[in-house]
Amino acid sequence: MLSEIELVLENFIGQGEALLSEYENSKKQLRSVSTELTRDGLGELAGLLAREVMPGTRRKVRKYSGRILKAQSKAQTEQLRMTLSAKFESWFSNIVAFLSSVSIKTASLKYPGNSELLKKKFNRIYGYVNPETKTRNTISILRTIKNLPLVYNRNIPEVVERKKPTHKEPYEVLKELETGLRECIQRGLEKVSKNWWKERVPKDVQTRAELRKKKNEKQYPWHKERNLPPVFYVDFADYVKIILRRDNWGEAFEEVFRDKEIISAKLRELEPIRNAIAHSRELDPTESDKLRLHSEDIISCFTED
Repeated sequence: MLSEIELVLENFIGQGEALLSEYENSKKQLRSVSTELTRDGLGELAGLLAREVMPGTRRKVRKYSGRILKAQSKAQTEQLRMTLSAKFESWFSNIVAFLSSVSIKTASLKYPGNSELLKKKFNRIYGYVNPETKTRNTISILRTIKNLPLVYNRNIPEVVERKKPTHKEPYEVLKELETGLRECIQRGLEKVSKNWWKERVPKDVQTRAELRKKKNEKQYPWHKERNLPPVFYVDFADYVKIILRRDNWGEAFEEVFRDKEIISAKLRELEPIRNAIAHSRELDPTESDKLRLHSEDIISCFTED
């Protein structure tokens, strides 16, 4: 389900696409009128002038009348450009005004927010002259922004409060993250295939997970969680392989994590921290903060209403 911010951005994108259609229809209409004037008006004007004003100079008169019609066409084109530019500016100013109330959720986010980061993405738009070019590029930037983790500036204090340090031990934070990721993967892929483990998980990941499952059950036959599905034996590094596999990303996880570069970077940064915890190595403050913040950001992706 789209958030309120995403719905507003989607509405802006729709308005921009409507503007592009209007541009195209106006240009077609202008070309049609210009062609009609050139075909009908040129001959009539030239003939009239040649007969009534300057008999015997038909070629010169046609050339002169052609200039008149060309000037008219140029004036109409300029009028159209001014009209479309005015519509673009109204639409664009509404976008910028809205983005002034929104920020990107980052680990260092503080009130009043970082709206300038969003507005800065439109800097190149000011260098274009053609309103159609401006509109196309603005739509492209809006689509990129829509996939970012966004928050209203008025809600930043609440977001910051939720991100305050907790007293959970690193292994507890990691356990919560990995359990959530595995459940998210299973839940997402079950929607696209009943046989998702065989059809949607890379073969090398399947093999390693199934070997770990057999080894664990053989080594600890009394363990009460012997019947866990293979996904619960997937290694930390394999989450990225499963989530970012092209068909999985497009059909199951893009709507959850939104930006593949961000989720990939966070999981890769957490991998050495996870290995340190697995080998009982104490984390330094920077690693602890990174574990907490990245885990909270990732978990929030698949626990949002």
